[in-house]
Amino acid sequence: MSTPVVIGGLTYNIPAVGESNWGQNVSDALVAVAANIAGGSFFTVVAVSSSPITVVSGRTYLVDTSAARQLNLPTPAANAYLLVRDATGTAATYNITIHRYAGEKIDGVAADKTLATNSGQWWIVSDGTDWHTLLNAPINAGLGLIVNADINASAAIARSKIAAGTVNHVLINSGAGALSSEALLAVSRGGTNSGTALNNNRVMQSAAGAIAEAAAITAARALISDANGIPVHSAVTSTELGYVSGVTSAIQTQINTLHTVPTVQKFTTGTGTYTTPAGVLFIRVRMVGGGGGGAGSGAGAGAGGDGGNTTFGTTLLIANGGKGGPTAATGGVGGTASLGAAIGIANTGGGGGSSASTLSGLQVQGGFGGVSPFGGAGVCSYTTGEGVAGVTNTGSGGGGAYGAVSTVSPSGGGAGGYVDAIITSPGASYSYAVGAAGAAGAGAAGGGAGGSGIIIVEEYYQ
Repeated sequence: MSTPVVIGGLTYNIPAVGESNWGQNVSDALVAVAANIAGGSFFTVVAVSSSPITVVSGRTYLVDTSAARQLNLPTPAANAYLLVRDATGTAATYNITIHRYAGEKIDGVAADKTLATNSGQWWIVSDGTDWHTLLNAPINAGLGLIVNADINASAAIARSKIAAGTVNHVLINSGAGALSSEALLAVSRGGTNSGTALNNNRVMQSAAGAIAEAAAITAARALISDANGIPVHSAVTSTELGYVSGVTSAIQTQINTLHTVPTVQKFTTGTGTYTTPAGVLFIRVRMVGGGGGGAGSGAGAGAGGDGGNTTFGTTLLIANGGKGGPTAATGGVGGTASLGAAIGIANTGGGGGSSASTLSGLQVQGGFGGVSPFGGAGVCSYTTGEGVAGVTNTGSGGGGAYGAVSTVSPSGGGAGGYVDAIITSPGASYSYAVGAAGAAGAGAAGGGAGGSGIIIVEEYYQ
């Protein structure tokens, strides 16, 4: 069976061994070979610096890719071939387009072929119907001048093809940009410059130009920083630190709030309502009834008046007023007191004084008023002979006036009862009344009035 051969772009059938009657065909083929050898078509190199051009089978085309070029293929013919090469190495920028003759395919695709590999070379052959490219690689590979662009991204070159380096060294680029290695990766290149093995769960710190683990921190301790700013453990345990868990504001501020300075309210006269301030934990109430007045002397002499009662909470705390001093030989009686449901003390007020003399020609001094815990009892004036009033808001009794010669002296008034109580769970409010002073006794020399009562409330907070 004969074999078709393309010579100079034309197809010639070469007979097989033993075939006959092929003389003319063989003669034509030999003539074509001789003609092409003489014309150099097997080795003809065509420089391409413009486009489009129509290429011929059997030739090599060196394409100047300083601009995009188009090569038009001839009619497909069996065994037709040509070689295309990027002569200037810029085909990736300025492509070479292989244009089909008609409707044939190139590499199985019914479309023109774009060559875009710098310094690439392509064998283009025909099977008589279509065209096929046999090579798409930079010419440098054939010359031993391989560059990075010559290597396909999917080449997956085995490591065994790379020369071995120093065992356990890290690859780096040297100061000159050459591939090198070092045993310890420097800190300046993102390493630790240390070969010390890690224990894990340690704080890393820099020292002597290397990064290494610090000593282990004691477990379950709060962290602080040392003089170098390195985290270290403190004496505070995790249990102790847990005591402040849930704190939402400054602890000292909260403590200061817990120790709010007590406040005080005083009521010195009349009646009204006491209102307990917000946040009060307990109150202390000190109060005294009004003191009794001292008795007068001489013409129209009369006894002193009784002091008024002091109350807090109507029936809770009561300090009754002291009795007025009589013109008899006994002083005014002190007022009584009671606590109700509160805790504390309730004392009867001090009684008023009295005196008498049987000596001829002597006047008798009036009795002193009874004394409360607030002091301020009235006495008898030596200059006027009248009784002196008890001090306001002390609840003490007024003094009695001077008496006649060889007679019983006028008596002093009794002090009001006294209460000092703690109310541990105070109510929202309490009604109160402050005892009035007992009136002074009448006479040529009048007695002294008693001191009025008082209520003092001390308020203690959480």
